[in-house]
Amino acid sequence: MAKEKISIKGISYAHVLQALYNNAKSPNNTFYKMSLKKAQEIINLAFENDNFFLQEVYMRELYIDISTNEFDPTEYDKRNGEEGLAKKIIYSLRELLGGKTFRGSVNIDYEKNTSSRKL
Repeated sequence: MAKEKISIKGISYAHVLQALYNNAKSPNNTFYKMSLKKAQEIINLAFENDNFFLQEVYMRELYIDISTNEFDPTEYDKRNGEEGLAKKIIYSLRELLGGKTFRGSVNIDYEKNTSSRKL
């Protein structure tokens, strides 16, 4: 059964990708953190190729569809070991970017930059 979709409206695709990637399970406990610049490059490629489903990015399982302003977090949460994780990450990202506080937010890795594409 699909979970409630998470709105990413108003957040740049690159910020969403970077936050979800940097907080996903890492194979072999690698500590690579994606930069906002690298996230934007991946987003640009997705737009160029009309491929908005990001299944696996640099060996981390994301399973997110960024073709609309919301996504189903079911597979992301399942593959990254915690129900509600994607929602916590997006709420935390909104909080960091916009200064608003959301219930259930967590500390996340991200890079503040407002020049990226937004939904």
